[in-house]
Amino acid sequence: MGLILFLLILACVFATGWYLLPYSVIKPPRFDVLEHAEEYPGGLYPSDYGLDFEEEMVLTEDGVALKGYFVHSLSDNPRATLLLLHGIGGVKEGYLGISAVLAKHGFNSFLYDSRAHGQSGGKYCTFGAREKHDVIKILDHLEEKYGEQIFGIWGNSMGGAVALQTLEVEPRLRFGIIESTFADLRQVVYDYQKRLLKIGMPWVMDIALSRAAEIAGFDPDRISPARSAKNVNQPVFLAHGDADQRIRVAYARQIFANLTSPQKTLCIVKGGRHHGLYITGGQAYLGKIIQFLDKVFQEDVASTEPKLE
Repeated sequence: MGLILFLLILACVFATGWYLLPYSVIKPPRFDVLEHAEEYPGGLYPSDYGLDFEEEMVLTEDGVALKGYFVHSLSDNPRATLLLLHGIGGVKEGYLGISAVLAKHGFNSFLYDSRAHGQSGGKYCTFGAREKHDVIKILDHLEEKYGEQIFGIWGNSMGGAVALQTLEVEPRLRFGIIESTFADLRQVVYDYQKRLLKIGMPWVMDIALSRAAEIAGFDPDRISPARSAKNVNQPVFLAHGDADQRIRVAYARQIFANLTSPQKTLCIVKGGRHHGLYITGGQAYLGKIIQFLDKVFQEDVASTEPKLE
């Protein structure tokens, strides 16, 4: 009887890992900002922040329509355009406040809903496998419509992972701002499972992730921002909260050590959690980012020594 019960439990665990958990990895719930407008007191559109903008739609290589906003700088001579990438389950509207700060300091920005998120199409997210190619298509679109320009990228959590993987392969991205991201997909999926269930079951999550990758069509073992960092030599500002309970701050240190960038900054935000580092860190944090951006446009960027804060 004990053996039968054990086998039944084992079968249930396997079925969960094979049929249910994979979709929790690659298919986050769609967040409808109109149903949660109260969470965005500043407004749901760039115009609510006094910003001039264009609505954009970019078609990816595999036919997914990405919806976004191109927000114009308040300066007549923009310094660069930053692509703003949200995390899993997020939406572009979460970056409106940052977009306003960037516009004030002379930067255009392009904020968009990643595939399988918000108003964009697509069934599954792939943590960078397809998303990095989406970023490249966005760059093509922006250059075609607005002309040749300097590009940078700012990503949070999953968006930060996508940003690092794209910086590795796309030289048009001249710099990156990376917040609260993971070092390796398989490890962080296991971390999430252990945090939620209070018990580690790596073999179950290996089954779930492998099945999720099969469904969505990507190789999970190639999603490693820490490994990508070894091939990133553009200036990078890397930030993480020391109170982040979702993604360990140790991963930021690992990524920072791997970056080959001659100009790199690691900023650990005291009391910072997984989201809202710019809120926790306040003006001091945003000031460090603006200082970093100022240095990016100095002629002696290549001679700047790595900086650890």
